[in-house]
Amino acid sequence: MPRALRGSWRRAGVEMLAMPPLAMLAASSLFLPMAPAFGLSLGLVGSQASVEGAFLLLLFALTLAAALWAVALAASGDAPVTAERARIAAGLLGVVSGLLGAVDGIVIGRLGGYAPQGAGVVLLTIMSLVLVTASALALLSLRTPDRAAPPSDRNPAR
Repeated sequence: MPRALRGSWRRAGVEMLAMPPLAMLAASSLFLPMAPAFGLSLGLVGSQASVEGAFLLLLFALTLAAALWAVALAASGDAPVTAERARIAAGLLGVVSGLLGAVDGIVIGRLGGYAPQGAGVVLLTIMSLVLVTASALALLSLRTPDRAAPPSDRNPAR
């Protein structure tokens, strides 16, 4: 690796580096069985394709693409304003897709009270909650102390 690129990935932050694998794991959990019923393995995507599963898959794919874009822009260090906007887009997509995935996982888990839950429900819920956390941290990392309050509020002159 060239000397100029060493440490450039650190500019992206741990939360941004965690978002792509989390989005991939959450998307892959949609293909796992959600609940076994009547000898069938029911899932959100696959032979029992639903609009809900396709929508979640699309949201996780968009989150993955936006997070990779934000990490690449942060690593290049060329356009800080564009990297900040990419980080905001990735964070917002991560929060929305993570919340929808977590709600889906919890609702499906609650409905499966009479049948054992599949690995897809557990993985979807956990990965979605961790994705929401990482996305919120990515958005909060944009807030600097200089932007938090106007200078007159921080140090009142008396």
